[in-house]
Amino acid sequence: MPIVDVVIVTYNRLEKLKKALACYSNQTVPFRCLIVVDNHSTDGTETFLASWRKQDTSYEKTVIRLDSNMGGSGGFYAGQKYALSRNPDWIFLADDDAYPSVDTMEKFHLFIQQNYKRSYGAICGTVISPQGNICYPHRAYENITKKIYFEKRSSEANDYEKHFFSIDFFSYVGVFLNAKALVSVGLVNPSYFIYHDDAEHSLRLKKFGEIVCVPAITITHDTWWDPTIQSQVNKWRDYYFLRNQLHMLLKHHPLCALNNIRFYIKQMMLKRVDVPLYRRAIYDAITNHLGANPDYMPVS
Repeated sequence: MPIVDVVIVTYNRLEKLKKALACYSNQTVPFRCLIVVDNHSTDGTETFLASWRKQDTSYEKTVIRLDSNMGGSGGFYAGQKYALSRNPDWIFLADDDAYPSVDTMEKFHLFIQQNYKRSYGAICGTVISPQGNICYPHRAYENITKKIYFEKRSSEANDYEKHFFSIDFFSYVGVFLNAKALVSVGLVNPSYFIYHDDAEHSLRLKKFGEIVCVPAITITHDTWWDPTIQSQVNKWRDYYFLRNQLHMLLKHHPLCALNNIRFYIKQMMLKRVDVPLYRRAIYDAITNHLGANPDYMPVS
């Protein structure tokens, strides 16, 4: 049976983390190690994890506490790097607000047994909301038209009626990464900080092997965000989303990136967007100035 290690990244969501950890303790098929990357939480997570590590479980436990909040990409990079050093066959990634079903590992191993002759870069499951609805954007397709127009299209309801289906993009909410693929194409880019780190990684992993979604594997994503929250919250999200998507396109689809830049410049000239934010995001993407931007830090 393939060796699976689990990586969870957490930051100041202690109650959700506790719920997530309980889901891994209840798996019907075991995995080897659970690695929790603490992105320098300040809500008591460090104390809790110190106690959690001492509890007896059927799996090994490791806690990596970062010296500062390195964002989702920095956290997952640290987790992937450590996990890969232990020579697993697969690494399962999820956030601290993602709760795998009790048979997530079981369904994964069953799929591998039934499809062992195929070459996979990654295998992911269905992301479900707390209300029981499928969250389609977590699994998506890449559409390039006329060589310059890029679209990330969400999966659809009929996809989930299949035994499995091929995709181009996944989120880090419930995905098994092939360790051989990671060695071949590299780990997630830690400099993205937040947003599009998993999307850019998807495009690289797809070069190693097929990426599929297996609907029978399910994980609940307990997330909530109110888009009406005041401007500064939206600003930091907009900055990283725009900067990192453009950086990803410059790397993988440069003609699409140039077309987007032309469009953004036109929108700035017409003052239809936040001009300083767009100017900074475009400049940083082009000059490879990534990482956390002190002018656009997350607001909780």
